[in-house]
Amino acid sequence: MSGTTGATLAQDITPPPAPPEQFITPGKTAADKISSDLKALLRNTNSNSQVKIILQQNRPATRQLLTLLSRSRVLVKRQFSMLNAMALDVPAGLVAQLAAADEVETISPDRPVVMLGHLSAATGADTIRTLPATKGSGTVAVDGTGVGIAVLD
Repeated sequence: MSGTTGATLAQDITPPPAPPEQFITPGKTAADKISSDLKALLRNTNSNSQVKIILQQNRPATRQLLTLLSRSRVLVKRQFSMLNAMALDVPAGLVAQLAAADEVETISPDRPVVMLGHLSAATGADTIRTLPATKGSGTVAVDGTGVGIAVLD
């Protein structure tokens, strides 16, 4: 990826399909579009420092937004076309300008995603995976090994 500029990457952006009208918030200011945790991060970040953001649009990108995204030091990491969103690395000073674009609905930090195990703990799957042994000490691993499934019609 050496030698690739933000301009090259922005040219590859496919405009997302227009969302239903109920997802467009009329009268939203640029400040309203930036999440509170991103605002807090930006207050403590140099405007030239790179920040990882998720930008969600309410309609396809205009020339104004594409021009902002084609600047150097803007990296389009991933597009989420079904969500009308993209993951970007941008200079912190550019976030407010991006939020001012009419087609931008929200901007939030690109947070790490971690599995919390809530579902497997709530359903008892974690408990059943390590049943106590019926004879002796230790546990018995329950992982589906040796289980056969038949479909009868």
